[in-house]
Amino acid sequence: SDDSDDVPLAALARKAAKPKPAPKPARSSSGGGAARKPAAARTSSKKQKGGLAEQAFYETLRGELLQAFLKRWWYVVDWPAADATAVEPEDGFERLAGFPGVHICTEAGHARLGEVVDHRDHATSPCFANYYSKPSAE
Repeated sequence: SDDSDDVPLAALARKAAKPKPAPKPARSSSGGGAARKPAAARTSSKKQKGGLAEQAFYETLRGELLQAFLKRWWYVVDWPAADATAVEPEDGFERLAGFPGVHICTEAGHARLGEVVDHRDHATSPCFANYYSKPSAE
């Protein structure tokens, strides 16, 4: 629907999520053994990808700014740089249409047949990791 176009995916997922029923406690086959720890106590304390910290970030103003920018980065960012797209393909390689700076080996019998060579600078690529390290004002 039109009213959910500008809503982050995490918020839509929370709306659609249904509460899960509580798991039944495990029964011990020996009857007198020590009770098992709940699943939450057994898990490690390491931050898991997609956890609460990541969800909280997307609910911040900076998280919303990055999401909005990354939806339409190609309107304002020239990537890849012209020097990466000017690289001529090696013998047996052709430019990959729609991906400037990327070449693919198409020569039959070539040892590197099907290999893709990417000459673009990924340190400047328009991705979440690169833009997260920059200040919001930029």
